[in-house]
Amino acid sequence: MQTKKSSRSSLKTLKYHNRHAVLQYIRRHENASVAEIAKHTSLSKMTVHDIIEHYLQIGIIQEAGKGSSTDEGGKKPKLFAFNPEYRYIFSVRIVEQSLSAALTNLNGDVSASHTAFHGQDTSLDDIIRIIRESFVTLTKRRKVAPEDCLGAAVGCHGIIDVDRGVCIISPHFVSWGSDVPVRDLVSSFLPDGIPVLVDNWMRYHAYGELKTRRDGVDRFFLIGTEYDGLAGGMVTDGELYRGDLCLSGEIGHMVVDPDSTTVCACGGKGCLEVAVSPRHLEERALALRDIFPDSVLFVGKEDRPPTFDTILAASNNGDKLACSLVDSAVRHFAIAINNLVYACDPGLIIIQGEYAKAGPYFLNNLREMVSTLTLLRMRKSIHIEYLNLDDEYSLIGGACYLADRFFEDVNGA
Repeated sequence: MQTKKSSRSSLKTLKYHNRHAVLQYIRRHENASVAEIAKHTSLSKMTVHDIIEHYLQIGIIQEAGKGSSTDEGGKKPKLFAFNPEYRYIFSVRIVEQSLSAALTNLNGDVSASHTAFHGQDTSLDDIIRIIRESFVTLTKRRKVAPEDCLGAAVGCHGIIDVDRGVCIISPHFVSWGSDVPVRDLVSSFLPDGIPVLVDNWMRYHAYGELKTRRDGVDRFFLIGTEYDGLAGGMVTDGELYRGDLCLSGEIGHMVVDPDSTTVCACGGKGCLEVAVSPRHLEERALALRDIFPDSVLFVGKEDRPPTFDTILAASNNGDKLACSLVDSAVRHFAIAINNLVYACDPGLIIIQGEYAKAGPYFLNNLREMVSTLTLLRMRKSIHIEYLNLDDEYSLIGGACYLADRFFEDVNGA
């Protein structure tokens, strides 16, 4: 009796593995024939045909026309493709003063989006209410039944316990307290059985960059810079790296200026996100007005304080004060990147957000300083590049990550 049960279990497992292999091949290729799939999966054509029929009935796979005939002039084979409209994914990005949400297909293409602005340190109840209202708004706008959503990907500010779906702490949402059960709160208004993934929004942003790159690079560190914050996301071998405590990427709280007396949102001093924040550079510029009265940041602009954008523009034009301010940011960034290189050797550093518009002065000086700090200058250079990604990429990244996890599960589809 036990042997029969084991045999049935083995056959069921084999069936799932075969289906998984076929579906994964079709997801990774624009279209494919039965013969092509059989060749690359080492399955028989009959097995592949039966699996495709199964997925055609479900709707995950769709017919995609005819392929080329063989050299012998045989019959043109039917082609099949993944159907990205089979289900939809609800994706959310929660940052300090705004909440963005999107409904995407299974390829991460946004079919409807919504942004709501809120006050600083908005209460948890209000955030959950905005997420719920966004879900209702987007599904109605797209005329999608809530149960047709494959899942929800929620990107939060702060340190996230991904396994539990808990926000351990969010420095920009102090009123939330600690150990916030974000996954459970979001699941409470979704149809039963819909999975909810919760992670730091910058990690989803990094995954969005991975999915849209066309150069094959699958190992990098993305530094996301905001007006008052800084975070990062590490991708290695095409996967997000979080670390044992889900702290990977929290470089905004790496100490780079130990003599600083300014307190960071995290409660510490000397943090990178404070040292390089656009707000900090603007405040420093104003404090130095009397020392640099002839700076282009002040001449003819008595009623207009310097902005981060004007500081960047002036540094690229050689203004002495602006260059000194940017040099300070370069020095702190270089220390952080040097530490990253020695800790995880990402190979490629991507700077996104506010500093992605800094221009050549910042980038050239940063590259030069990093190259002088690292021992690796003797055998290779550290690649640093700008990336002007729209904030939507964190929504796309979250959706793609959820879809990939679902379809990589042998028992998933």
